Amino acid sequence: MPSTRLPRLLLALSLALAAGCGGGETPADDAGVPDAGTLPDSGPAPDDPDGDEWPDSMDNCPAVANPEQRDRDLDGIGDACDTCPSTPNNGTGGQVGQDACDAITESEPNDTIGAGEMVSLVQEGRVREIRGAVEPPTPEGNQAFDRFRFMAGARTMLRVRVARASPDSLLEPLVVVTGDGYAAPRMADGLFVAARDIYIPSAGMYEIAVADRRGVLDGAPIGSLEFAYALSIEARPLELSNRTPPLIAEPFILDEEGKVPVMDLALDASEFTLVGTETDLGLGASDLGADTILVVERADGTVLENDDLADGFIDSRVVVTLPLQETLRVVLDHSRLIGPGPHEVRLTVDQPDTSRELEPNGTPELASELVFPGETSGRIDAPRDPNVGPPDLDWYYLDGRAGQVLALTGLVRPAAVVNPVMALVRVYDWEAGDFELLYQNTDSSGEAPRIEAILPETDRYYVVVGDELNLGDPPFAGGPLFEYGIFAELTGIQPDPNIITSTAALSGVLDPGGRLKRHLVTVAGPTLLFIDASSFSPDVTPHIRVYGPGARGLLGDGVEEAMAFLPTAESYVLAVHNDNNGLGGAQATYSGSVGYQAVEPKTEVEPNDAQNQATALAGWRDVGLGELASETDKDTFTITATGGLTLDAVLTTGGRGRQVQLTNDAGAVLAAGAGQITGVPLPALGAYYVQITGPAGPYTLAVRAR
Repeated sequence: MPSTRLPRLLLALSLALAAGCGGGETPADDAGVPDAGTLPDSGPAPDDPDGDEWPDSMDNCPAVANPEQRDRDLDGIGDACDTCPSTPNNGTGGQVGQDACDAITESEPNDTIGAGEMVSLVQEGRVREIRGAVEPPTPEGNQAFDRFRFMAGARTMLRVRVARASPDSLLEPLVVVTGDGYAAPRMADGLFVAARDIYIPSAGMYEIAVADRRGVLDGAPIGSLEFAYALSIEARPLELSNRTPPLIAEPFILDEEGKVPVMDLALDASEFTLVGTETDLGLGASDLGADTILVVERADGTVLENDDLADGFIDSRVVVTLPLQETLRVVLDHSRLIGPGPHEVRLTVDQPDTSRELEPNGTPELASELVFPGETSGRIDAPRDPNVGPPDLDWYYLDGRAGQVLALTGLVRPAAVVNPVMALVRVYDWEAGDFELLYQNTDSSGEAPRIEAILPETDRYYVVVGDELNLGDPPFAGGPLFEYGIFAELTGIQPDPNIITSTAALSGVLDPGGRLKRHLVTVAGPTLLFIDASSFSPDVTPHIRVYGPGARGLLGDGVEEAMAFLPTAESYVLAVHNDNNGLGGAQATYSGSVGYQAVEPKTEVEPNDAQNQATALAGWRDVGLGELASETDKDTFTITATGGLTLDAVLTTGGRGRQVQLTNDAGAVLAAGAGQITGVPLPALGAYYVQITGPAGPYTLAVRAR
């Protein structure tokens, strides 16, 4: 008889077929004969001492009766004599032996995050198995977890496996591992078994949480004593490979086993070393695949981890500067494997030219670094669907200093068909839509667009580049013929002659497109400045900005009209550019006037939350200085004005995120706006109240009635 073990069902089927081939019916007096043909009182067969009707040559548990030959962990050792029936431990193929499984039972309660049951790991070559059951949902209706904590050393590789602990268990297991050295959790789930490798880069406390996957992934909490599990933790030797860089989209396969490739790469010194993953799941080309986690370990022990490039981008990237030659350890980990594998992950480890954009760079979080000063190359990529989009936009960042005058020039490559357009942006909170468009040039018509800008503060600024044709309706374009360059430089813009009279004319020409015009304003003391500008050209909308001495700090701005408070006797910068897409030319002229009002600014006096506590301002032209103490604070100023006038109340500084509201003496709201209200009629003689609310911090309020 062959030594290969046959399942009992298959053996019984073969015996039945053999009996059928005899051509006769089973005699009535044979009805009580067991399936194996041994009489009940004859005792065990010589080659079947446990009497389970399986001869030793086929029995997966020769010493203990197990007629069903059940083997839940498929390790070749029957459940009846397996020290860890839910954990493979048959001692062959690199697995641990039967005498190396240390089993314990969970101790309740162990459901609190960060305070689960403490367990000790076993040495390499042994298995720690914990047996328990997932409890019913919490009183709040949430999925219950059993949590186990353990200490682990750096660069440790573990094998974690959760399986049903009995044939009657209803569990669909899920395991989540978190800990001190992790920025993102590691997860695995399955119908009967959830298993994966766990690589621990940094020593510390870690936690394994076990639950039913339906309650976590499908929002259907479930659990009871019928949801029994066996959690096994095994310390394994590190399988380390040495790879030779660069790796460009090198494919690695991740399957249901949950393996985690670990490799060392010797790299040259470089200001820019890129380690990144690309998957079909991350590209949106598939709903299944690996949600990657990238771990990079420096020679000094620094651990860099990235789970998602940014919101909406689930592939991973780490960029590191190497001042000297260094060996990096790269761990190709994953948050979760979604759907049946195998799943391909493409790994890039490269030291590319830093003067090129790094895709994807379609959001501020992914912005490529702009060479400043210098030239950066990029390309408008084709959209996935030209008729749907969205079109490609490339984001770059630069770290500028207050007072710098920046010039950005778009470059059209030879034979390219791109029409590059640009914008300069400050981003405060992209997710909340809190960003500021500073300058733009969106009409290149195949020519090199230009932006000139004064940077008011030392901060990070962003440059957005697109193609002019993609600003309209689809179809959208992009591809190899849409390569461009951006040349960024510091430039000097000489101011026009000083404006020194109390009412001065203002004029200029914005030629060519994107040009910034600069004027110099000198005052003898604290002054409230009024600027009005317009243009006879329908393509020009003057945007006015007033900066502090040396062009540092923005003191006020507006389109066609602006107010600014100049606090000391000094020279200030007044700049004008075209807010209408940055257009320019010989006909792009503007003109207007500048007015002055010497003021002694009024500082708010707390409390001034109510009308009867308001800080008084002059009713004609005045400046109030204040500071909101908190989000709930209110500052109120009052003015007395005659009827027939209109009021402007503008937060010339500190206006972002704040509201300005105007009420009359009866408390009726006349106007409200974000950071300002302008042109509000004052219907009658009397007291009016300006109220300021919003985030804590200082501000400058300028008012004028006209």
